This record gives sequence, C-alpha cells and structure tokens, in this order.
Amino acid sequence: MKTRGFTTIVAVAGLLVTAAATPAAAADAPVVSATGLTDGELVGRVKDFTPIISDDAVRVQVVVPGRFSATVPWPNSAVRAEFPADLDGKDADVTVRAFNETGDSSALTTRVRVDGKAPKLSFRTPLDGGVVHGQTALYLTPDADDVAEIVMNAPDGTELARVTSKPWVINYDFTGHDGRVTFRATDKLGNVSEIYEAAFVVDEQGPTIALAAPPVTRPGKHWIGARVDDATSVAKMEWHIDGALRGNAVAVEYDFGTQIRAVPVEIRAWDPWGNATTETFSIQVDNTGPVVTRVSPGHLALVRGTSLTTTLTATDPAGLDTAYLSAPLNVTGQRTGTTFSAPLKLGRDGATSFTWVVRDYAGNPTSYYRTVVVDNTLPKITSVTAPASGATVPATVKTAMTATDLNGIARAELRVNGTLVLSDSKAPYNLNLDATKYGKSFTVAWYALDKAGNLVSTSRRTWKR
Repeated sequence: MKTRGFTTIVAVAGLLVTAAATPAAAADAPVVSATGLTDGELVGRVKDFTPIISDDAVRVQVVVPGRFSATVPWPNSAVRAEFPADLDGKDADVTVRAFNETGDSSALTTRVRVDGKAPKLSFRTPLDGGVVHGQTALYLTPDADDVAEIVMNAPDGTELARVTSKPWVINYDFTGHDGRVTFRATDKLGNVSEIYEAAFVVDEQGPTIALAAPPVTRPGKHWIGARVDDATSVAKMEWHIDGALRGNAVAVEYDFGTQIRAVPVEIRAWDPWGNATTETFSIQVDNTGPVVTRVSPGHLALVRGTSLTTTLTATDPAGLDTAYLSAPLNVTGQRTGTTFSAPLKLGRDGATSFTWVVRDYAGNPTSYYRTVVVDNTLPKITSVTAPASGATVPATVKTAMTATDLNGIARAELRVNGTLVLSDSKAPYNLNLDATKYGKSFTVAWYALDKAGNLVSTSRRTWKR
C-alpha cells in the first residue's frame, strides 16, 4: 500500500464539536502512517501540519476532542488544528482520521502541548510620542524568549521593516514620514501579539527663533534675549551682531553705542540632529520718547464728580510699551491700540493736576502734565420773573431768570410738564412761552446748568388757561 506526504500549507476552516470515540479501522481502510505531529510537541493556537496517509484516502478529518473538528478533501497539502484559549499550558490529543470512497476509515492520535500565549511588546527608546529623525534605531522589548519576528507596518498595513533576532532593534529612516507606525510580534509557535500603535514626532526642522522683546533698544550697553524652541531640544546657538560672534546663550549683553542706527543681528541655532535655523533681525537704537498726540480731559477743563476716566494717545516709531498715570499714585493704563485709559480720582473744588508717563519699547519715557478744574458746586438761580403758581396765563407768557456760578452758566432752561421746551445760553435769560400748546393746565419750572454740568431747578408752578 502506498503513502504520500505533502508540504505546501493550506488553511482550513474549523467547527467546534465534541469528538466521538474512534471506531476500529475496517480491513480496507486507508492507513494513517503518521499524523505529522510528534508526542509532546509544543504547538500554538493554530497548527498546520502534513500527515502521511495511504493514497486510497479521499478525505481527512482532524479532531481536538471537545474543542475542534474539521474535514478536508484528500489528497491535500496540509491540515490544520485549532486550540482554544482554555487549552493554554495543557496537553491536547490531536486525532487524524482518513476515509476512503466507501467510508472505511482509520485514525492516529498524537498528544501535543499547547502554548497559545501571544507575546507582548514594550518600547525602550524612543517611547511612544517620542522624537525621531532620519535613520532612527527603535529598541523593542518582547516579554518572551521565543519570539521569532517583529514587524513594523504603516497604519494601512504596508510592511516597513522586519527583524528576526535579538537585540530586536529596528532601524528605519523616518525622513518624510508622519511618524505613525504599528508593531506586531510573532513567536516560534505562530502566536501573534496584538497590534501596538505608536505615533512618533518626526523632527526634520531646525529650532524656531524669535526675539524676546521688540527690536529696539536705547544707546549704550544692554541685554537682548531670544526665544529658541525645538521639538527635541536646542543643542547650540550663536549671536552674530554687527557681523561678529558675540555670544552663545539665550541672551547676550552688547554695547550698541551712541549712534541712532539700525543694528544687524543674526541668530543661529541647531538641534541635536543637526537641523539648523538662521534668523536675521534689525534692532533700532532709539533715544527719543513717544510723542503725545492727545490727552483728555482738555487742559483746565471743568469736571465734576468724584472721579473720571482720563485717556492718552501717543505715537512712536519703536512702538509703545506701557503708560501709567501718576496722580498721586501710579495706575497702569489700560491699552486700546495707541490709546491708554486710567481712572483719575478728583478732590475738592478747584484745580487738580495729574501726570501721564508713556514709554516706548526702547524704554524712553515721555511725561505729560495736565490740570483740570473740579466744580461740584451747584449754580444759583437768584430770581425768576413769571406768573405765580395757580395763575391763569395769556397765550404768550413772558418769563425771565437770573443765575450765577463761580465758573459760569452754560444755559437757562424752561421745562413744561418736565420736558425742555425753551433754553437760552446768553444773559439776560428771557424765556417767553406759547401757552396755547399745553392744554388747560400744565406745570412749569426753570433750570440753570453751569459749565461743569451741574444742574439746579426751581420748584414747579401750575398754570391754567
């Protein structure tokens, strides 16, 4: 009787069943000379193997009792046994049964040891999220000694690199890569780990460079600084001022002299990978303070109340830095564009002086002095010539009013039923009313408004028509 063995691997589907007892082989049954497994052999969760069976077999069944059963046509290149997780670390019997055309069969069983534990991976360096650059060594640490290979793929599954032996180092050129990769380890039994994802930061750029302050300075010796940042770190930097190397730190002290001029500055920086950046700046030497274009309130303006908001507007080629109000305590101005505002506390009636100080980015100050006149005293209405309250008045009612104030009267008013109907800003204040517009009975009152905005009124009178 002839037998044949096959070596090419073909996967077959499995069906979970409970294996029955193996019946005796018929006299004409095909012969299973070998299962293709050896007693005590370590196998993984899935095992492909090639049994040796006589050539009269037409189909082959593989059974793991109570766990797995699959039948395939024969001759075939290979068969497969699958071992569920509950068999990990245990022995399992694998039975290979061969059938001929009439259904006669014989079987052979081999006991194997199941090791279905998949390996695990960890990163030694760089860690997930770490920085990589160009050709980079990725150090991996599997948790088992029987790992056969580790494969690195792109997120779409494209293989990028493969290693098959210790020290489990993958060397990969990340130039132009987005840094997202996956890893999967397979042990010698074919157990495959879960997919490990990593997102490295690919650093192909030099450091970013900016001046720490606006590019202006006063004459003489001063410190200037820079902000230099990199995804990895800054390995080296240089200051070149007026064409020569002046320092290697984040700040440098330099004598800018007395001449008002633009000083050329070049900053160079490198990261540990050798990526370099060069930025050039022009620092203006400036010894002139800002020009104040407007301050409110105006000089000697009449103001009232206990406080007010004062504003200052200024310009400077170097740019405005800060402004504060000194009156008498320093109050930092709130900035809107080139205008600063601050609260000013007012004292008793009379002159109140205050000072604005505004600085440009070079530190040059400009002081601006201003005086306002506080007037919280009400004006006085000294006389009113008009019909008495309760009087019946003609169509046109002639009235007159006199008033006084230390800082002057702005205007006199006549209000009917609380509504302003007549005003006069020039003494004598004659306010003649057309009484035909207001019905059979209405009220009138006279008001005096001074130039600071203080307002006083007489009592109301009721007139009839």
